[in-house]
Amino acid sequence: MYYFPCRYCPYPPYPLKNQPNHMGRKQNLYPPVKIEKLHQSAQKFQLLMTQASLLINKINSSSTFAHELIDAAQQSNKKKVEELIQSTGLSIPVISHFNPDGIIFELSNAENGKGCCTLHIALQW
Repeated sequence: MYYFPCRYCPYPPYPLKNQPNHMGRKQNLYPPVKIEKLHQSAQKFQLLMTQASLLINKINSSSTFAHELIDAAQQSNKKKVEELIQSTGLSIPVISHFNPDGIIFELSNAENGKGCCTLHIALQW
């Protein structure tokens, strides 16, 4: 099959952004920029980072805690892992996933299934 290029194509092969319309004005294909939601998300994410800091500081400062966390995870004792995580003083729910190589903490500020931010922390052992 041969391709014969069109010497005159009435339409461009792809939509052109910010091209003048029939009245000579440029059309913006994107909605106007609003930063309020981004600011709200950043503020909520700071809370997640504060909560994550509590957890990381506990792991760093307490060898006993770190040992118990690894031991419970290696035994697939999810209940014990959750109890240890809650003992750090976190005020938001944390979902943990672990395997023989490490653990992943998922901190989210979801409220009624709607949230702006999720923070994943992956640590190896």
